[in-house]
Amino acid sequence: MTDRNRDLCLALMHAETEEEIESLLFEWWEDESAWRLLGDVENNFSTAGNQQSDPIAALVEKIVNSIDARLMAECLAKGIDPTGPDAPQSQLEAVVQFFEPWHHFNPGQRGAGEIGHWGQSLLTEQSRSITVTATGPRPTSGVPSITISDDGEGQTPGQMPETFMSLNKSNKLRVPFVQGKFNMGGTGALQFGGTRSNLQLIISRRRQDLLGDDSGIADHLWGFSIIRRFEPSGDSRNSVYRYLAPDDGHVLSFAAERFPLFPNESAKGNPIDIAYGREAEHGSLVKIYSYQLPGDKSSITGRTGLGHRIEAMLPRAILPLRFVEARYDRHSGMAAFGVQTRLERESERVLEDNMPITGELAIDGASLPVTVYVFQIGRASTYRPSALQAVAFTVNGQTHAWLSSRFFTRQSVRLSYLSKELFVVVDCSSLDPRAREDLFMNSRDRMREGPAKQEIEAALAQLLRGSERLAALQQERREAALVNRLAEQGVTRNIAADVLQQHEVLRRALSEGTGIQLRQRGEIAPEPFHGQPYPTFFELIRPKPYQGVATIAVAQGSRITLTFGTDALDGYFDERSGEWTIRNAETKEEISRHFHRRGPERGTCVLWSNGLSGGYEIGDILSIEISITDDKPDRIEPFKHEVWIEVKEKPSPSGGSRPKKPRRDDTADLPAIRPVWRKELENGMFSGISFEDDTAVEVQNAGAGASSAPYDLFIYMNNKFLNDARGSDEPNQILDSRWISIMTLLAMGLVVDRGTSADEDQSDVALDDVETLVRRATRSVAPVVLHLGAIFEEETPSE
Repeated sequence: MTDRNRDLCLALMHAETEEEIESLLFEWWEDESAWRLLGDVENNFSTAGNQQSDPIAALVEKIVNSIDARLMAECLAKGIDPTGPDAPQSQLEAVVQFFEPWHHFNPGQRGAGEIGHWGQSLLTEQSRSITVTATGPRPTSGVPSITISDDGEGQTPGQMPETFMSLNKSNKLRVPFVQGKFNMGGTGALQFGGTRSNLQLIISRRRQDLLGDDSGIADHLWGFSIIRRFEPSGDSRNSVYRYLAPDDGHVLSFAAERFPLFPNESAKGNPIDIAYGREAEHGSLVKIYSYQLPGDKSSITGRTGLGHRIEAMLPRAILPLRFVEARYDRHSGMAAFGVQTRLERESERVLEDNMPITGELAIDGASLPVTVYVFQIGRASTYRPSALQAVAFTVNGQTHAWLSSRFFTRQSVRLSYLSKELFVVVDCSSLDPRAREDLFMNSRDRMREGPAKQEIEAALAQLLRGSERLAALQQERREAALVNRLAEQGVTRNIAADVLQQHEVLRRALSEGTGIQLRQRGEIAPEPFHGQPYPTFFELIRPKPYQGVATIAVAQGSRITLTFGTDALDGYFDERSGEWTIRNAETKEEISRHFHRRGPERGTCVLWSNGLSGGYEIGDILSIEISITDDKPDRIEPFKHEVWIEVKEKPSPSGGSRPKKPRRDDTADLPAIRPVWRKELENGMFSGISFEDDTAVEVQNAGAGASSAPYDLFIYMNNKFLNDARGSDEPNQILDSRWISIMTLLAMGLVVDRGTSADEDQSDVALDDVETLVRRATRSVAPVVLHLGAIFEEETPSE
């Protein structure tokens, strides 16, 4: 019987379609009694169907389970109770304890527990213990089946109903060093498998040295089953998931010392030998048939393939993985260890200079490290899967939620020119469990709307907008895009100026500027900054100290900002060498958790608190001590600073209304108006801005460094409707001028209308979509705008 079951298990593993599975299981397929309810829950579809909305995120949960299985296996093999006091208290500690013997005597050493510091041979060796393999039709012919294999702890056939096939069980709830807690994330991938039955194969065998003395013969066997979706029938209103358990509720099993769970990258010719040619004595395999990967028509190891997309979802993978493409006669494989780790290895080739930029957000008593990357133009697509995945919020190296690139175009950020090349990671691991539960959905693919999310977004916006390096890059990209702009051409400037003369709101909106000038051509770029891994100074420059003490007066509830100059290397506080602490000088209470941090960045470090002053009475003087330490062996004294903060009454606007900004003068600066031609796109001049055949106007927020109008207009001169009109009776020059003039004024009006609406409700969100609004509105009127322009010109009386 066991030989027959082994052959069946192999056949199921090699199968690629639902039809093949149905044929192999013909004796049980129609017998509902042979199929046990998943989790022994009749309404299990409500749980399984309410998981990740993204198939990549759902796969990540499977991979995280494999990482957990490897950590659990090593812990148990060393005789450590995973829930006991001797167990590692975090995943990094577990990696140090189980995989990095060279760090055992100094677990706090820089880089401890981070696989990015491993050598290539060790990374490759360890990646073979968790593999992701694509089988089935080639990318252009259909969707793949995905197999995830690991050599972790494995499960006995008797344990499988309580582990793989369970729901809402607290199997790992009290284990501090694993990621999986809810015991349901693994079901998220079910709905993306196949088109009808959502089939998923599971094979497992317990690691033999983990079996107790009381283990029986059945505990040494391999267990396997198929999870299947049953559609509603009879009185049932919902689908239900069941798994094959034909032996009185038990999964099928067989005896074998070894079984081919893993791909064999040395095999050639036969895809099955490549995909399932390496045997293992224990471990687990999960195969999801016909997995629906949207838009992925390439090898999973390719530049935009599944491997790199998973790396974005696991920015700092706890253990390395290996991706194997087995849909060809010859395989291709890649080790994966997370996009952040990869970027650290490939930074010079793909990132702008002086990257990454780092900081911290002080949220709910926790410090959340922030890492900001700016890619060289055209390099982002390999590392940042899409515009929807631009800001990653991670816990223990796994992404739990995203913000799209539209975040960078907000008025509170103003980095539109960098939005397609910016990638930000916010590490939320230090949030306490309650705060994480309140912030992230259990599906770990999105955040809950609420005060916590708003606080994080506001603090992150402050960090990004205050970065001098990002502001400089924004202006460099803007300057490059506006070369030979058309704003000086008489027809556009004159028409726009006439409208501005009659439109005070428009004039005022376009006059707002910060006074920061663009770097002029020929101007010498700033000298490169060469920081020190151990700084020789860390000076408080704002507020400036007098006789060793700095004094600052702030309105109650207003921001406290401390600016330091230093020769510390960028990332000084992020590589475990530097540490900053702020204490109340009188009570000695640590209040660092109230302060956000940006930098050090090219010699400047800023600490700021948005709410600390609100906790004190008017007239109070808060004395704080700031100390900066590091692990330099001969460092005797830390850098220390004392600041007195006087809390003052918040001034109220006269007459109870908000004071108006003084107008600079009676004239307004026009927005930069730049025509864009297809040949320029082909030469790569505008790779940071998207243009399609029906694009009319693209708007970019000029950024905090803009010296004139807050927005730049890019008018597409090869719009298909403008192209169609060319060659008619009217000269092309007139058509082009009419197109530019009307599109300019339309875009300007839309910008001001949206800005005025936002001012009325004080909503930053209302300003987020200016670019989308202009893009859609101008695209919709493009078919008729030239005809309307001609009508108005004909009706204008001649002088």
